[in-house]
Amino acid sequence: MIWRLARREQALDAGIVALIGLIVAISLGSFLFHTLASKLTRWLDMMPIFIFQLCYLGIYCRRVMRLRMARTCLLALCFLLAAVGAAQFSAYLNGSLI
Repeated sequence: MIWRLARREQALDAGIVALIGLIVAISLGSFLFHTLASKLTRWLDMMPIFIFQLCYLGIYCRRVMRLRMARTCLLALCFLLAAVGAAQFSAYLNGSLI
């Protein structure tokens, strides 16, 4: 449905295709983790979500906020540092804080 909507709105570019692909990866990773819980499937669940967040942040900063690349990269770095910092508090929210 997202693919069709993006095509209809003539918004199907590399960024949108990447986000759609990441949504598929999130779905598969989450399915695998919640059916075959292991360390590997945990990473397959978490990493696509994290990559999606970074990509979405970058696309939003560039397209909606109209920030230059340097500021977009700075915000992405701040997000990355916050995520790494949040990993220290993994006991909160059942390990879902990051």
